[in-house]
Amino acid sequence: MQTQYFKEYSRYMKREMEFKVYGYAGRPCLVLPAQGHRFYEFEDCGMVDAAARWIEAGQLQLFCADALNGVGITPQAQERWFCYLTEELLPRLCVQNGGEAPVLAVGCGQGACQAVNLHLRRPEVCSGVIGLSGRYETANVYGQGPEDLIYRNSPLAYLPHLPEKTLEGLRKQEQVMLCVGRGPGDEQALEETRRMGEALEAKKLPVWVDEWGADVTPDWAWWQRQWGYFLEKALETKDKDQKAD
Repeated sequence: MQTQYFKEYSRYMKREMEFKVYGYAGRPCLVLPAQGHRFYEFEDCGMVDAAARWIEAGQLQLFCADALNGVGITPQAQERWFCYLTEELLPRLCVQNGGEAPVLAVGCGQGACQAVNLHLRRPEVCSGVIGLSGRYETANVYGQGPEDLIYRNSPLAYLPHLPEKTLEGLRKQEQVMLCVGRGPGDEQALEETRRMGEALEAKKLPVWVDEWGADVTPDWAWWQRQWGYFLEKALETKDKDQKAD
């Protein structure tokens, strides 16, 4: 499998940011870790291997971003990181991928919230989401800070108030795929995933909430299975849309 590692200075983060690329062509997919986690964990925990057949076939190119490591998780830091993603990393992704296709964003836990936030705020660059065991309530995540920045990065808070013009554009995008188990450890994610799904449905946005069984727990073994399952669905849908065009 072709892999590339990059470490580049970010003017938004004011430090070097690392990311890794897997594959040489195909649908660009941006992997968003939870705060405090690293870009290499997706590979270390078997998620890259779970997508290997699509990567090696040139159907998928993974871009694993780094998170807010080494800085406080404040609303200001979160917004700087969001700007880093949209203004610096995604343009680099287009160069690496050789195209300007909107990305599919994927995340586990708090990373799922980051993926949904990217999609809702910037659907022109992120047209689809796979969120696993998502934690979408941000009240206790960012701490004290400017309320407008907390609001701007809290999908459950701002989604009910999005203007109709923005919603019309989102309704033309791919389905937001949210998956969660009903097993031990996923209780809070189950409640928050249901709330996120209900909020999206209330605005008539394309969403699929899939609850797995009572034996399904929030760990990498289950996330590998869920990731492979929903990735295949996402790639099939994109391929059908392209053929229809």
